[in-house]
Amino acid sequence: MLGDMTGCKAKSQEELIERLHEISFPILIWEGGLDPLATPEAALEVAKAIPGAQYLMYQHLGHGGADEMPELTARDCDRFFKDVEGRIL
Repeated sequence: MLGDMTGCKAKSQEELIERLHEISFPILIWEGGLDPLATPEAALEVAKAIPGAQYLMYQHLGHGGADEMPELTARDCDRFFKDVEGRIL
C-alpha cells in the first residue's frame, strides 16, 4: 500500500494512476523541475491521468517552488481560478 498520501488507499502506483481519472473538478499541478521528491515525470503522469488537469512546470524551481517564487505562484493560481470560475467545485 502506498500509504495515507494517496487519499484513496491505492495498493500500487498503477492503481493510483488508474483512479485519478475519477477526479471531476479542476486541478492545477504546479511543479518545480528541480524537485527531487515529486519529479516532473511523475507529476506529468499524474496530470495526464486527470481529465482536464492543468500542468505547469518551472525548470529552475525545486520542491519549495511556491516559497521560492510566491509572486509567480500567486499569478498562476489567480489565472487558474479565473479559468475555472463558474465551474462546479
